[in-house]
Amino acid sequence: MKKTIELLKAKLESAQLAVHILRDEIRKCADGFTYVISIHSYGSSTWHTEYTNTVFIQELCDEYRDGYNGLVHVYTNNPKINEEVKDYGCLSVFPLEKLPEDRRNMSMSKAMLRFVTP
Repeated sequence: MKKTIELLKAKLESAQLAVHILRDEIRKCADGFTYVISIHSYGSSTWHTEYTNTVFIQELCDEYRDGYNGLVHVYTNNPKINEEVKDYGCLSVFPLEKLPEDRRNMSMSKAMLRFVTP
């Protein structure tokens, strides 16, 4: 019996590693649209760099679900995002043109400077 459990644990670990690798590959596949994400949680806002597809957005929606622990705002030029992402109540989608001016064309060094400057 113990041998069976150890074998099953090894298979599970192998399967989890395979899923992790596949998720990383999917995240890297660009769908041709731009996504800028802002998470509003407990009185603070966290801005994320642009993502290449809706996989990360779906993961955020899965994490924040009904919006009780935070809200996910996505600025995008993808007109079909509401069809591609299953929203539980935490997601708000805005056209890319509505992205706040101070968040447009922000370099990584400027973003880091904002992060460390009080």
